[in-house]
Amino acid sequence: MTKKIKVKGNKGTRNVINGFVILTIVLSVLAASTATVSADGSPTIIAVLPVNESNLVPVTTTINVTFSEAMNEASVEGAFSITPNVVGSFSWAENNMTFTPEANLTYNRQYNLTIAATATNLTGTPLESAYNWGFHTKPSQIGPAITVTADPTSIVADGEANSTLTATALNSGAPITPSIGVIFRIISGPEGAVVIGEWESGGDQGSDTDAEGKANATLRAGTTNGTVVIEASFSGVSNTVTVYLYTLGEKHSLTISSTDGGNVTVPDEGTFTYNASDEVSISATPDAGWQFVNWTGDVDTIADPNANNTTITMNGDYAITANFERITYTLTMAVSGNGTVVPSADEHTYNASEGVSINATPDAGWQFVNWTGDVGTIVNANANETTITMNGNYTITANFEEIVYGVNLSVTPDVQTVAPDVNVTYTLTVKNTGNVNDMFNLVIDDVPENATATLSESVTPQLAPDGTYNVLLNVSSAIEAEYIVNVTATSQGNPSVSDNVTTKTNVTSVPVTVSIGSAECNVSDTVDVPINITGASNIGAMDINITYNASVLNATNVENGTLIDALGGNAIVAHNISVNGIATINISHATYPDTINGIGELFVVTFDAIGIGNSTLDINVTAWTGDEPPQPVAPITVDGYVNVTEGGGLPKDGDMDGDGSITFDDVILLSKHYYFGDTVYADPDVDSSGTVDFDDVILLAKYYYFGDTIYP
Repeated sequence: MTKKIKVKGNKGTRNVINGFVILTIVLSVLAASTATVSADGSPTIIAVLPVNESNLVPVTTTINVTFSEAMNEASVEGAFSITPNVVGSFSWAENNMTFTPEANLTYNRQYNLTIAATATNLTGTPLESAYNWGFHTKPSQIGPAITVTADPTSIVADGEANSTLTATALNSGAPITPSIGVIFRIISGPEGAVVIGEWESGGDQGSDTDAEGKANATLRAGTTNGTVVIEASFSGVSNTVTVYLYTLGEKHSLTISSTDGGNVTVPDEGTFTYNASDEVSISATPDAGWQFVNWTGDVDTIADPNANNTTITMNGDYAITANFERITYTLTMAVSGNGTVVPSADEHTYNASEGVSINATPDAGWQFVNWTGDVGTIVNANANETTITMNGNYTITANFEEIVYGVNLSVTPDVQTVAPDVNVTYTLTVKNTGNVNDMFNLVIDDVPENATATLSESVTPQLAPDGTYNVLLNVSSAIEAEYIVNVTATSQGNPSVSDNVTTKTNVTSVPVTVSIGSAECNVSDTVDVPINITGASNIGAMDINITYNASVLNATNVENGTLIDALGGNAIVAHNISVNGIATINISHATYPDTINGIGELFVVTFDAIGIGNSTLDINVTAWTGDEPPQPVAPITVDGYVNVTEGGGLPKDGDMDGDGSITFDDVILLSKHYYFGDTVYADPDVDSSGTVDFDDVILLAKYYYFGDTIYP
């Protein structure tokens, strides 16, 4: 059967090609794959050559990629890959990249290419996703060929005539039969030029027409030593036409499946058809928490059945399975101390990422402390019931400690000396040092004859089991002697724990002593000085006079001390601070029988340090009893002092008299300070030497007269 096709005036010759195996059916030499611009503005690949699924690609081909915009060349070249690996070089022309192999590609080989999503444009925006495509190279033989040209008598001037062309040639190869099938390839011009028609023939006598109706060819079956007859017709051709004929080789099926825990990503899962001897890439990807095991089935031609990425050579029809298994880890449980754990103290196997509940239970008399070891994925290492996530092999230990029950009782102070009939107060501290969950009882025992010992009215003998408590114990006696009192704290529960302390009170006739404290400070500081009393017994009224150096100190205030505050509204206090440097403080009791007894703080006097020097605090006291009528008491007095040192808060401005300017009067005052200790109101160490001497006087004079630097 022939089909007439229009041919423009050229002479044709006819050739027959000895057939050989190829992989694919159709090759488009000039067309290019295209892509649309991405929705998010990412760069895209708009064309590639050879196009995806191309066949009969020349082994001398280069690989061209056209982008939608200018790209970061280094990022694209780094993202480019080809399998099997091909060594080559890159070149660029605006948005087009060309990869040129160093050597010819391999005949009859599938090549798969990828440009990963790491490729970016000039602003760093990556591709929206990776781009993948592939092609197959032509077989290694092209000829021999029979040239077919149009019959000159059928060609007219306008080139619209139709012609049937027939050629006969000797088939010197294997028999070509319709059952094997052939591929017709009809081109205009030399091999590699414009393809007029290319298709696989599977019909009777090997006859078919290309999909676009441009060409038709019929193959007449021949024998090994017989002839091959080609009848072909063409249209729209203005050049020499050549008909190439390829025989189709044997094909095989590859059926791919997988077990739970992953899937086959290359080529995919299902049944696929390949040419005989094709080397096919296969790749298996496990799910999270799973791992690849091996390939099973028809694995004799798999390069490495234990590798998830490998190849299989198609020498027959094969069925293979990718096998996966869960990743498992070992949890080793251990115990320190007395207790049990769940899971038990042993090795246990769990799936990767599995959350495992763990529990620690202490034995009687013991308590859980924490988990130690590989605790990085334990939710709460301090909780006896928690969870561990198995991201690896772990060993953990549940730690237990024995429960300790205890109580601690202490007293402050432990020894006091007072006059007869003076009530002495001790502070008891009760502390739960273990795990006592019951109340504590406080018991006072072994109270000597002629003494009394009681808890303060605000304290109950029963204390709660937790916390620290301050309990007041009062001891008094009218007889001069040594009195030792014992106090015991005992828990009520089981087990019962206790502790005890003793207090020692010396009752003796001791003189009443009133003292004023001492202090050290710098100029411009404020200092509080207490007035204390010891050995007080039935003191109902008191006059206190204090004198001090008014050039060094200035008394500004008097506050009641703790003893006076304890009398509340029964203490009538008046004080006066004179302007001539004498502070007078008066105290009297208008209500009896409240009196001052024992030891403690009477008053606190506040001073401002206004000059450099040491001021003695001279105290004089007159006191009376709380009797009716009052009886005089002659207390012992102890003086104090306040020592005000140089520097500190004094300004470093040379204004020794503090009048706001530096004159020769300041030089004179600094000299008097050096020789006689007169008060100054600026730092006298003018030369910053660390001591005050006559050099400071000289430097201040030079500053006044000549402007020399002071306080260098």
